[in-house]
Amino acid sequence: MSGSKYLNVQINYQQKIIMGILKEFDISDAHTVGTAPLKLLRQCLRQLDLLKNVWQNVLPDAIYNKTFCDIIHDFCNEIIRRILAMEDISATVASELSELIGVILEKVPTLFKHKHEVIHIKSWIKLEQFKVILNASLQEITEQWCEGAGILTANYKAEEIKHLIRALFQNTDRRAKALTKIV
Repeated sequence: MSGSKYLNVQINYQQKIIMGILKEFDISDAHTVGTAPLKLLRQCLRQLDLLKNVWQNVLPDAIYNKTFCDIIHDFCNEIIRRILAMEDISATVASELSELIGVILEKVPTLFKHKHEVIHIKSWIKLEQFKVILNASLQEITEQWCEGAGILTANYKAEEIKHLIRALFQNTDRRAKALTKIV
């Protein structure tokens, strides 16, 4: 087996390990996230850290960076997908989810020799913006959407932002008005 084939087998294996850990990632409680999701996130990040210790000094920088960006993209996408699937997010849960995302945003740059490499992770900016959205007011979200021309439009579809607004804010005239601005 050639080196690149072996590396691809290892990459797939590592992605399966991380996705296997995330199978237990349960954020369905309407009142609190609890401690289990943080433990699972830390377990995923620890797995990535162990992988870094093995691969960083073996693989050429470009291959290491691309490989880690791909693995972390899948990891971040899964977290985003699970939060986007939530129908109702209380203020407490939004704050706890924001803290969970903060752990990822803090730890992941340390997995690279040069922390700025995280900008090559396709879902990185979306994850950063997700943390902001979870802490934002209705007005801040609509301003960041800016009638389809704002900063959020680079990484989010209108339906995703509408869903988040419905999940984060109670059904009021203000929410209804904000939803009409997301097109």
